[in-house]
Amino acid sequence: MYRHQESAKILISNYKKKMIFSAGDLMGTLLTEKLSAEEERFDFITFAPSSKSSLKKLGFDHGAYLAKRIGHRLHIPVRALFRPSDKEQKVLERDERCENAKKIALLSEHMDALKGKRMLLVDDVYTTGSTVTACLALMKKHGIEGKYITFSRI
Repeated sequence: MYRHQESAKILISNYKKKMIFSAGDLMGTLLTEKLSAEEERFDFITFAPSSKSSLKKLGFDHGAYLAKRIGHRLHIPVRALFRPSDKEQKVLERDERCENAKKIALLSEHMDALKGKRMLLVDDVYTTGSTVTACLALMKKHGIEGKYITFSRI
């Protein structure tokens, strides 16, 4: 959506590192506006999984927060569907990111009820696309049509 330039970097940093949730709210609002303009319809929203170490370090799931903000504004249910890998993507090189993303798994309790539905995958930063690609492939394998939206692209 936005190039990963200074203003986007500051907004993301304020949200994730400084826990300034108004920055996350603004990101959610901007993503919601983009989605509203596209007029696509989704049955549910999910989010790219954060690594266990990232969740521990940040103290909250930034992807879940963004997805819930968007879901609330668009009146679309949000579901956590992925079990994360152990390593943080941002500390890995491109090839390592692809391998690490292969360790993302589905939380199987939701799959039967979601078959044939349209899903929106929310991610805050798109770097190599390995996380988004892995998540969309898992969904497609289970008969769930998916599209992604990201706040910033590097």
